[in-house]
Amino acid sequence: MKDQYQREIKWSEEDGCFLGRCPDLFLGGCHGDTEEEVREQLDEIIADAIKDYQKKGKPLPEPSKRPARASGALPAREAVGVNQVKFAEAIGVPVATIRNWEQERTKPSGAAKTLLHVLEKHPEITRELVVK
Repeated sequence: MKDQYQREIKWSEEDGCFLGRCPDLFLGGCHGDTEEEVREQLDEIIADAIKDYQKKGKPLPEPSKRPARASGALPAREAVGVNQVKFAEAIGVPVATIRNWEQERTKPSGAAKTLLHVLEKHPEITRELVVK
């Protein structure tokens, strides 16, 4: 049941750690040094929140629908937690290209599409590339 709720885990440059939340179930969230640590904390918090709802006899909130994204640019950039300018500099493309991909005016293809997929799954790679 807990797997139906969306988890958001992002790196925060400002905080210097990963931040996690589950907006469908509770305000606030958790933080940690690794994505795995935050994922485990979120699982525990979500399980506790579900138990609280059930204990109080309250119906569980409907899970939000995840919007389909044709472009991997936004999830890849959000996974790193940087602005468009820094992300564009890190991967060597004009910031206008990032904007076009994120607003789906154009779609990344070929090597760019593959790169964005890798960066979304492994944001630590981009964090190493980002100019501070």
